[in-house]
Amino acid sequence: MVSQKVISLLEDKINVVQKEGGESLYLVGPITLPVNLEGETKTFKWYSWLNCETMAGEFCSQGKMDAEKINKKIIFKQFS
Repeated sequence: MVSQKVISLLEDKINVVQKEGGESLYLVGPITLPVNLEGETKTFKWYSWLNCETMAGEFCSQGKMDAEKINKKIIFKQFS
């Protein structure tokens, strides 16, 4: 289960991007992550996305979204 804290942190990072042909996607990011490369910590900006068609019942074309549902799908997509 995705915690409410994670949802609230990512909520402001979700944007609707309109694509040609009327299709749209949810873009999540950037999420700043520290990455250790050969003993040196670098900052990595992570992004992920979902096609709006995968979010049945959502209103992507109207710019509306359910951040909790999107975050759950993004996290499941990345770690499955």
